[in-house]
Amino acid sequence: MQEQCTILVASIAVGNLGWPKEVPRAVELWTAAATLGSVGAHYQLGVTYYTGKGVDEDKLRGVRHWQLAAMKGHVLSRHNLGVD
Repeated sequence: MQEQCTILVASIAVGNLGWPKEVPRAVELWTAAATLGSVGAHYQLGVTYYTGKGVDEDKLRGVRHWQLAAMKGHVLSRHNLGVD
């Protein structure tokens, strides 16, 4: 269920599925989900902070979220940590 919620929040971040684009709200929801252990939320927070799309760019914070997800087996986070 956590990962389905992460996908729904991604729709909010980019404005899909009829949702208005609200990156700050998406970050708020992903942060709550990450606190509850969602690896997908950590991954999405990593992407958002690393790229700075909709938030202030913070590469270190992005990498930290990817590290947390990677430690729980998230493959895309592991990939992003290995690519510059």
